[in-house]
Amino acid sequence: MAKPAIISVDDDAGVSAAIGRDLRDHYASDYRILPTTSGAQALELLATLVLRGQPVALIISDQKMPEMTGVQFLERAKEHSPGAKLVLLTGAWFGWIGVLFVLLLGSVLGTMTALAVYVTRGHLPEPEGVQEERRELLEELAKLEGEERAAFEAELARDPLFAAPEKGLSRARLAFGPFLAIATLTYALAGRELVGIYLRLGFS
Repeated sequence: MAKPAIISVDDDAGVSAAIGRDLRDHYASDYRILPTTSGAQALELLATLVLRGQPVALIISDQKMPEMTGVQFLERAKEHSPGAKLVLLTGAWFGWIGVLFVLLLGSVLGTMTALAVYVTRGHLPEPEGVQEERRELLEELAKLEGEERAAFEAELARDPLFAAPEKGLSRARLAFGPFLAIATLTYALAGRELVGIYLRLGFS
């Protein structure tokens, strides 16, 4: 059976080649790495793979491209391969305004969610990732003895995430990543328009 494919798209040939090299360095043993330089080329390749019954595991696309945006490409790619994971690359396109937009919107979304959960539940559950990491550290600590154990305990004592969560909204721990992801997608879809509206209202 053919290895699942990873398709990447970037209209900059140098960037596309670099992405392909990085992917091959890490995943070539398990996946076919197929870099392309346009949405049209990637869609044609994707259609060929689907026609041959070859699986597609991941589709990576730059956002700012001349023929179609990354969002538009991924929407069409999803029709060909609904089971593939999708990744949108937007960092270089954002600029400082985009970075500030994402951080601000992510913070607002996170704060609103934390308040809503705290009001309805009376507490904020600690993220599962933090709990799992603490369990793994305790398991590692249990294997150590003597000076090595003492040194590791001292290191853990300086790690704020290792300590049990304290009560109160201000001390709560919240997974921030999902809110940054939502903010990033928002900026990718309508960020410039939203920033433009804000600037017009602010200086009118």
